[in-house]
Amino acid sequence: MMNTFHSNIINIYGEKGQAWLNELSEVVTAISSRLDLRDLIEVTNLTYNYVLSGFRGDNPIILKASLDSEGLARETFTLKCFAGYDTVKVLAEDDGIFLLERAVPGTSLRCKASKAPKFLLVYRFRKLKYQATFPNSSSAFNHH
Repeated sequence: MMNTFHSNIINIYGEKGQAWLNELSEVVTAISSRLDLRDLIEVTNLTYNYVLSGFRGDNPIILKASLDSEGLARETFTLKCFAGYDTVKVLAEDDGIFLLERAVPGTSLRCKASKAPKFLLVYRFRKLKYQATFPNSSSAFNHH
């Protein structure tokens, strides 16, 4: 029986999607070996991106892959723009795949947001938006 993730990929990308799904485990194995990733576990409820949780050394990570390379590129670019402002770090990236530090549960931003006046939250976001910097591209996966 096909799950939602597989159905979505095949419905959107057709044969290209099926080929990508067929190669996915080999790609993950190669990247895991190259980047010393371990204990990778598929997250639940996948829909359009393939997401694995695991470790790089003792550090918790997320490995994310998608056929929507442009969407992932926008996501990594945005995270890099807000680097240093309590966002997860992009550790490595390549066409259609990236490695992030995994956020470890702590105080929910929703809890913080519910206690702060709305105008203060808007001010902080606008200030943050203008302080964000554009990233460099030095964190690409190494191709040996």
